Amino acid sequence: MYFGTVDRSNKREVGQQRLIIKSTNIVVHQDYQAHPYLNDIALIRLPADLLFDEYIQPAKLPDANELYENESAVVSGWGQTSFNGPQPNHLQYYNVTVYSNEECKNKLVHRVFPLSYICLKPSQSTPCFGDSGGPLAIRNDDGSHTLLGLTSFGITNCEKYSPVIYTRVSSFLQWIKQYE
Repeated sequence: MYFGTVDRSNKREVGQQRLIIKSTNIVVHQDYQAHPYLNDIALIRLPADLLFDEYIQPAKLPDANELYENESAVVSGWGQTSFNGPQPNHLQYYNVTVYSNEECKNKLVHRVFPLSYICLKPSQSTPCFGDSGGPLAIRNDDGSHTLLGLTSFGITNCEKYSPVIYTRVSSFLQWIKQYE
């Protein structure tokens, strides 16, 4: 697993840390369902401490009572840049806006929309295959970040201008607390 990495092909990148994660270090939500992507969350217990520095910083957990509707955020990942496209070595990221639950429900006709989803407004870029589990974060006034969501699924095959669904981290705060 890469930390502090922007170019994963550069093993000498300044600030990069790598850890080998065994499957025994992964905790998958006990009620996970692949269809319709319910409880799509897992935790990774790091086998060693990370060195926090200018390249690696912890993210805060979100407020359980805040929906973050219309909030500006950033998503990132090393997933494909288009359907059946290449997977880049450089971290991809872009700015997004969080939909209100009502707006998103209206776009997801004939789909379940639990409160544990957080949805992004369609934009010029979209997460794609290989981005699953990636962060949806906001930057706080003090320079720290808050993790709002984790990439879960898209409505289409990586088509731009289509809503994307993330797992709402605030819906799982009690579950996360069990593993601290």
